[in-house]
Amino acid sequence: MMSKKLELVNKIEAIVGKPNVLTHGEMFDEFSTSTMKEQTHPCAVIIPNNKNDVFQIVKLFNDVNSQNDEKFQLHPISSGKNWGYTCSEAGSDNAFLLYLVNLNNITEYDDTLGTVRIGAGVTQKQLYDFLKEKGLKFWMDATGSSVDCSVLGNSLERGFGHTPAGNHFEFISDLDVVLGNGKAISTGFRQFSDESKRFASEGIYKWGVGPYVDGIFSQSTLGIVTEATLKLIAAPECYLPFFISTQKDTNINVLVDRIRDLRERQVVKSCVHITNLDKSLQAALDESDWPLSKLSLSDEDRKRHTKAYMLNEWTASGALYGSVEEVEVWKKKLNARLQMESLKYSSLAKLNSNG
Repeated sequence: MMSKKLELVNKIEAIVGKPNVLTHGEMFDEFSTSTMKEQTHPCAVIIPNNKNDVFQIVKLFNDVNSQNDEKFQLHPISSGKNWGYTCSEAGSDNAFLLYLVNLNNITEYDDTLGTVRIGAGVTQKQLYDFLKEKGLKFWMDATGSSVDCSVLGNSLERGFGHTPAGNHFEFISDLDVVLGNGKAISTGFRQFSDESKRFASEGIYKWGVGPYVDGIFSQSTLGIVTEATLKLIAAPECYLPFFISTQKDTNINVLVDRIRDLRERQVVKSCVHITNLDKSLQAALDESDWPLSKLSLSDEDRKRHTKAYMLNEWTASGALYGSVEEVEVWKKKLNARLQMESLKYSSLAKLNSNG
């Protein structure tokens, strides 16, 4: 007699095709790897071809789970490479992973309003290449993860980046969602239009009308977000990366206070990253300096690399964005704010919008 699990696998194969259901092999084994100490192992990996497949699969799991005592878990992932937040594994063993890598369409690009429609499988590299092909009139923000990290997946996990658009969830709207009961909804203004007649302004006003519901699909299991509209930022005339650091470990409070003040006064509009010396060393050193087989650096190596790379106990990094004149003003204001403190300021050369 065929097991319930095998029956389910056969039904899934009928929806997405047998090659798109993995139960063994090298690619399947990759979904059991993790950057975390604990690892889980999936029952199968499902690779839907499109949004309609996702809808049918969720409906199938609802039907099967409602008819059987044995329940099957469906765990969606986008790229599975959102390093620093999670990996591709589910929270428990024997889950069915729904791998949304094929939902990688980039559509509805508006080079006037600076919006673009992205699927759950669109990666940072794919979106960058797309915008580069369009002339980089608008920029995306990027997280420090892999180039293969999903833009939408990271945004739903409330990831962060570096530019003024660094709060990623703030810059997505008009979500297409498949709910746990198998129904599909659209949020924001998108719910009032259809595929035959879309309005470019849909992605401009994030809040839509009535109760704002997008937030319940962030860091949650209440639905599978298959698509969203991403608000881009206009490429600035120039930008100036900067670093503010202190050699004294006890000055972290001063550093945080100065950064907070600069942010509140809108002198610094970008995200600001503050790292301690260990994190700075990890970023600065390559494998020749710090082999993967070496868990930690000796005190001697630590001091040597700190001196060689001119690192400090705490370092804040960000950038000034705007016209040439604006950046010059922000730079002077930033220097003035730091002048009375025991903080070290440095910056790279001004860069134009073409980098």
